[in-house]
Amino acid sequence: MKTPNEHKRLMSRRAALAGVAAAALPGALRAQSLATVRVGGVPAETTLPLVYAMRAGLFKRAGINIDLQGGRNGAETMAAITSNDLDIGGSGMLSIVLAHAHGIPIKIVAPSGYYDAETPGGLLVLNSSPLRVAKDFNGKTIGTGTLSDINVLGLYSWMDKNGGDRSTLKFLEMPVPALPAALNEGRVDGIIPFDPIFTVAMATGNVRLVTRPWNSIAPRILWVGWCASATWIDSNRDVAQRFAHVMADASTYCNTHAAETVDDLVGYTKLDRDLVLHMKRIPQTPVVQASDIQPLIDVAVKYNMLTASFPASELIASTALT
Repeated sequence: MKTPNEHKRLMSRRAALAGVAAAALPGALRAQSLATVRVGGVPAETTLPLVYAMRAGLFKRAGINIDLQGGRNGAETMAAITSNDLDIGGSGMLSIVLAHAHGIPIKIVAPSGYYDAETPGGLLVLNSSPLRVAKDFNGKTIGTGTLSDINVLGLYSWMDKNGGDRSTLKFLEMPVPALPAALNEGRVDGIIPFDPIFTVAMATGNVRLVTRPWNSIAPRILWVGWCASATWIDSNRDVAQRFAHVMADASTYCNTHAAETVDDLVGYTKLDRDLVLHMKRIPQTPVVQASDIQPLIDVAVKYNMLTASFPASELIASTALT
């Protein structure tokens, strides 16, 4: 859902982009005039605005043909962008941050889902577990999808701010769908899943939520961004601007039309329809705000995933809606 400031920025930028779109699309659109953009999107809810915009014809009306290529994770998406196998790709923010820190010229052309205090996900333990507060987790083992992600950073921050000793934590890396089984079997003391795994686990009645550790980083964090290489953006500025414009409209629509986009989400992700109907949707943001990214950069520096901080504005393309 847009904040008042987001709405003002979006309206202002849309007015500026209107001339760009009009100049780029004289007369009636013809199929052969469409600019093809190769886009990599993982089968997750953060890709929903793109899928909806394709189905609704928003991209074609903006003069863009989307060649959607799924199946890549964040690291593979980054590699495909830098090798020019993709033009734009959706990636977790930490992957984008780390790529920039390693000198890879990646920029965010449009935002996607963001985390806030109500985002479905968090640190789960079995109902029978005695673990309730930060210090209880000293020396415990936590299951997570990867060892270099926002879950680890969030848990470190939560432990530090609430009397725990983060240096004693142990992490077990495994595929996210395997997390609930690892918890039930006693191989880990807690897990940190997002939806759909979070909703599935909670529905069993066997687990309880201890905390949403990311709150200890910031009340709001950009979760996923659509990024491209600086070279592609420089060579395709009008297309990048139109892409951002369409994604802003699609994000706004998806935030307020959950029922109308169920089929889009089910069709692309192959999630169970009943599960999708019961999931709390991840909010999408139409504009990129540096304030949604900077806390992630700073906490990554604090816990040595980065050697030095930098302004989040360096990650945002000049063509993005801000």
